[in-house]
Amino acid sequence: MSKEPDDLYLNLLKAYEEFLNNKDTRSVYAAESQMTAMRRQHQAKTIGDKEQYLTWSIANEAYQIILEEHLGAKDALIKAAENHTDEVAAVLAEKSNPSKGMNKSILENHDRHPVQKDMVKRKKFNRQGIKNTKNVWQMLNLLSYFREAYKEALELEKVKEDVATLQTDVMLAQEEIKRLQLKTGNSAMTDREKAALLKNSGYNQVDIAKTIGVNKSTVSRWWPTL
Repeated sequence: MSKEPDDLYLNLLKAYEEFLNNKDTRSVYAAESQMTAMRRQHQAKTIGDKEQYLTWSIANEAYQIILEEHLGAKDALIKAAENHTDEVAAVLAEKSNPSKGMNKSILENHDRHPVQKDMVKRKKFNRQGIKNTKNVWQMLNLLSYFREAYKEALELEKVKEDVATLQTDVMLAQEEIKRLQLKTGNSAMTDREKAALLKNSGYNQVDIAKTIGVNKSTVSRWWPTL
């Protein structure tokens, strides 16, 4: 005789505990597969009508999708459900598993993920905060928040790098002007003369305008005769 769904749910929680103790994912997957099949066959007899719970495998994949694709919790769950050929509406209607052990196991399962490691390194990831979430939905929403902060940090870092590169380019251009001034014996060149020397050194109109401090339109007007 097959087990009732409530018994299967208890078996699933036991499997999670075994996973935490032994890191044996096979027991989790086996219990999940059995419970998923049974709950759909006996939906009226499960832990209260319409109180189905998200499975570890779908929650785990949604977690990974957030890390790698920077999606929100809902969109990540939709994609995870589609990858598992599960009904999206059914997954989104399921309540998040209240087991903190499940959240902890998913967190630890991604400890070596390069994105999560870099988030920790840049202090854009609160490990204890993830551990303390009460259910899967909270965990995924908090992870999505951390991932957004991480994305913004990377973008800010890129802007700073671009500014530093531009400052270096301007400094080199100014040094080039000084070198040319010394070479020509003319330390009081006009902006137009500086532009001509920079053009001959391979600078474009935008860089010339920034270097000598004039509008690009002015350099464009000079350009044909420089």
